[in-house]
Amino acid sequence: MKDSFIGTKNRKKYAAVCILLAAVLILASCSLIPESLRSGAARSGEPEQQEILIPVTRGTISADLSFVGNLRYKQSSSLTWKTNGVIEKVYVSVGDQVKKNDILAELDPDYLSSTVLIAEKNVVDGEERLEDVRESETVRMQAYVDLNIKAKALTEAKLAQEALYYPRATRYDMERAWDAFALANLNFNYAKQDYDHLVDSGEGWEGYEEGREIRFGGRTFVIGKDDRSARERKFEDYVSTYNTLVSAYEKYVWTSGMPSATDYAVAEGNVQVAQKEYEKALETYRSYDVLPREKDVQAAEISLNNAETIYKQRYVYAPFDGMVTAVNAVEGYYITRGTNAVRVDDMNEIYVPLSISELDLSLVSPGTPVTITVDAVSGKVYKGYILDISDASAASGNTTSFTALVAFDAPDSGLLAGMTAEVSVPAHEKENTLLIPNEAISYHDGKPTVTVVNGTERQTVTVTMGVVSGNITEIISDNLQEGDLLLVSSISADSLRALGLDPAEYLPAGSENHRGPGAERGR
Repeated sequence: MKDSFIGTKNRKKYAAVCILLAAVLILASCSLIPESLRSGAARSGEPEQQEILIPVTRGTISADLSFVGNLRYKQSSSLTWKTNGVIEKVYVSVGDQVKKNDILAELDPDYLSSTVLIAEKNVVDGEERLEDVRESETVRMQAYVDLNIKAKALTEAKLAQEALYYPRATRYDMERAWDAFALANLNFNYAKQDYDHLVDSGEGWEGYEEGREIRFGGRTFVIGKDDRSARERKFEDYVSTYNTLVSAYEKYVWTSGMPSATDYAVAEGNVQVAQKEYEKALETYRSYDVLPREKDVQAAEISLNNAETIYKQRYVYAPFDGMVTAVNAVEGYYITRGTNAVRVDDMNEIYVPLSISELDLSLVSPGTPVTITVDAVSGKVYKGYILDISDASAASGNTTSFTALVAFDAPDSGLLAGMTAEVSVPAHEKENTLLIPNEAISYHDGKPTVTVVNGTERQTVTVTMGVVSGNITEIISDNLQEGDLLLVSSISADSLRALGLDPAEYLPAGSENHRGPGAERGR
C-alpha cells in the first residue's frame, strides 16, 4: 500500500513538471514567430500593398478632341394646322422649292368655324379702320407744320413793323456813312477830271481797238480792247468811282432818313396778312383735335393683327425659303388642330451641333478647322470648321458644357438631317505645362483630386484638369508645383514614359506595382 501511494505521488509530480516544461517551450516558441505573422498578414495569405510616389513633371502634351453629334439643317419646321376643318387644297409636293410666306395648303371655308369666318370680315374692317386712322394722323401733322410756318411769318412781320419806329442806325453809323459818301464824291471828281483832261487834249488813244463794252449809267459803251489805252483806263476809273458814289449816297440817305408813309402802310399790311394766315392755319389744326391719338392707332393695329392671326388659321404658310421634305396633308381629309401638314427644310446649309465640355472650351474657337466623318457615308472624310460657340452654358450633373455649331466646307447631297457624325479637332499641343499620371487622379463629390505626400504628411488636393492625352493629364490649377510627389497605388510603364520618367527607376523588371525611389524621396 505504501509503495503504491509513493508511486502515485511521484507520477503526479512528473506530470506537473511536464506541463510546466510545455508552457516554457510554448512561450519560447512565440518569441521566434515573425512580426508579419503575429500581425495577421501571414495568416491572411495576402502580400502587403505597395505605395508609389510619382513626381509632378513639366512637359508637352497634345491630344485630338473628338465629339459626336447629329446633322441638322440650318432651318427645319414641321408645320401643323391651327384649327379644325376639311383640307380643300394642297399646293406642294415633296421636293418643291418654296419661298417664305407661300401658301402650302388651305382648308375649305365651308367647314371652318364661325370664329375663322368672322375673322375674315374683321380683317377687312380692321385694314380700313387702320388706314383711316393713319391718314387722319398724317393730315393733322401736316396742319401742325403749316401752323408753325404761319406763326413764324407773323412774328417776322410784327418785328419788321416795330423796327420802323426806331432809328435805322446809330449816329456813329450815320457819320461813317457820310464820310464814305464824301470820300466817294472826292474820288469821283478826281477820276472825272483825269478823263476830261484826256478827252480835251486828244491824248491816250494809243493801242485803241474797237469792240470793248463798258456799262455806265444804264448804257453800254464800246471802246478799245487794249488795256494799254490810257483813255480806256481812265474811263473805267471814272465809271467805277461813279458807281461807288451812288452806292455810298444811297446808304447815307437810308441810315439818316426816316420811313415814309408808304413804308408804314406796307408794314401794317404785311402784319394783317400774316395774322389772317396764322388764324386760318390754327383753325385748321384745331379741327383735327377729335382724331384718334397714338394709342388709338396702336389699338387699331392690335385689332387687325388679332383678326389676321385667326383668319390665317385656314392656311399653312412657308416660314422660310426651303424645300418641302414631307407632305402629310391630303385633300378632302378632315383634320383637327395640331395635325401635321407639311415639313419644310432649308437644305442649302447643314450643320453638326456639338456639346463641348468647359474643360475643352479653351482648345476650340470659331474658325477652328475640323474633320467630320458621317456613319451613313462610309469611306469619306469631310472638312469643316467651328462656326459658332454659344455664350451661355448648360449644366448636367457635375458637367458644364457649351453648344458649338460645326459647318461643312463643301457639303454634298449625301448629307441628310439626323445622320450621326463624329467631329475631330486636330491635335492641340501645349508646351511647358504641368503633367500627372491618370492613375493619381480620383474623384470626390464629382471633383478630381490627388494625394500629395510631403514627408509624413498626406494632403488631398482638388485640381483643375486641362488636356487629357492617353495616360497623362494636364493640370491647369495653381495648387500643384513641379516636383510635388503624388501617391498612386499602381502605375504603368507607359504612363511613366509619357511623363518623361524612367520606368526602371520606379518599376523593377517584371513588376507593375512597386515602391520605387520616389517613395524613398518621400520618406
